Amino acid sequence: MKFCPDKMNKLFSKIPSCMWGLVILAIIILVGLTLTNRLVWKLTKAKKEKKEAFVVDTGLAGKYPDVFTLYKADWCPHCKKMEPEWEAAKKEIEESGVPVVMETVDVDEQPEATKEAGVKGFPTLKFKDAATGTTETYTGARDATAIKEFVEKKVAEKTA
Repeated sequence: MKFCPDKMNKLFSKIPSCMWGLVILAIIILVGLTLTNRLVWKLTKAKKEKKEAFVVDTGLAGKYPDVFTLYKADWCPHCKKMEPEWEAAKKEIEESGVPVVMETVDVDEQPEATKEAGVKGFPTLKFKDAATGTTETYTGARDATAIKEFVEKKVAEKTA
């Protein structure tokens, strides 16, 4: 089929002049939506790749200690009961020199960290292995002795 200006003129002449603005606006919107969708897709993909790269290849394996985290809520009676045990275990572990960071996350103050960790109930204890990037939810007893034994066992597994 050959390009024929006469046929194009006939086609375009059927569109009323007041509609040209709408046609151009529709084209601009479609192009804008397409570009926006591509940009969002690229940013999402880049964010996922960056997160995977951070977890898989940080280059920091073995340079920083493991992290054992207590996710708690001030309004939770189970958390209030467990907090003195957590503090006692934390003190014993620090005194024994086990290379573990023990942190407490208040879910009301840091809801993003809680959501990212996948915490559903309280209190929740999670042990993150610095070398592998894996996280394990602690399901043992909620007393200082059991918590300390768990941490020492996790660290001993790595050195054995």
